[in-house]
Amino acid sequence: MTPFNEIISGFNWSYLLNILKSVIPALVCIIIHEVCHGLAALALGDKTAKAKGRLSLNPLRHIDPFGLIMLAIFHIGWAKPVSVDMRNFKDPKKGMAITGLAGPLSNFVLAAVLLFIFGLSFSRL
Repeated sequence: MTPFNEIISGFNWSYLLNILKSVIPALVCIIIHEVCHGLAALALGDKTAKAKGRLSLNPLRHIDPFGLIMLAIFHIGWAKPVSVDMRNFKDPKKGMAITGLAGPLSNFVLAAVLLFIFGLSFSRL
């Protein structure tokens, strides 16, 4: 048996799978959350997020490396914040409020959609 096989045979694969089962959905939620901040800002006249490529669903544009490590270890993580220039809004206070609420609102909408989908699928069992 090679040293590599010995390492693999002693590895706790169920622990890794549990981490992946929580980290991957969390990353999807975090990415959608951040993109929605950028989309709200864009809709209100600020093109900063678009110019910096933050309207992408590409995880690499949003992931904060330390936030990802914390997510994997402690199940508390974060992404890079979306840049917003409030001077581009007609009403800066209202624009910042709407932009700030867009991310959490997207999480609630995503949760409701997923609960509806999973509720339908489990009700047929």
